[in-house]
Amino acid sequence: MDFALKLKKNGVVTVAVLDAVDDALALGEILEESGLNILEVTMRTPAALDCIRAAVKRFPKLMVGAGSVANSSLLKEVQDSGASFAVSAGLDVETIEEAAKLGIPFVPGAATPSELMAALKVCKIIKIFPAALLGGPAYINAVSSPFASFEFHLMPTGRVTAENLAAYMGTERVVACGMSWLAERGLIASKKFSVVAERASSVVSILKSHGL
Repeated sequence: MDFALKLKKNGVVTVAVLDAVDDALALGEILEESGLNILEVTMRTPAALDCIRAAVKRFPKLMVGAGSVANSSLLKEVQDSGASFAVSAGLDVETIEEAAKLGIPFVPGAATPSELMAALKVCKIIKIFPAALLGGPAYINAVSSPFASFEFHLMPTGRVTAENLAAYMGTERVVACGMSWLAERGLIASKKFSVVAERASSVVSILKSHGL
């Protein structure tokens, strides 16, 4: 199954900032049990690479990737750690080209029509960030409509919650949503994994109610 199909099947990518391997394992267990099988560990902490390694080893059914991958050298590091995909908040052509050479799916970020146009030259899946601040589903419809002749998918990320997930998933071109709300850093740091589990359950219910 290719990466786009995996995204479509899951509907949600859990985006997490993790400070400890134990937290990665606790989160991975919740995601695996709930059926939300894609985890993006952002490269924002010293523990991030170790968290990817641990999650990949412990949860073979979980697709583990890396977020905040801003350059080609970091891309190689995350691939070596076991990450099966990489995501960036912005658009860097050198990193995209390196991802193609390495054979790792890469999702660049875009926020404007010009950035989206540039990304479409080299990628089929593009992150729209910060989605909510840009205008949410209405903005995604507006920014993507001039590119109707292109074949591509969008992954809005940034303040996607249980309240607006259905609206995003009902938007044309959206294949999945990145959700940091599901595993907010404060919840993870304070070990409130029961709340994370409740949020995961609510997300699954929303996806099922919309035939996802």
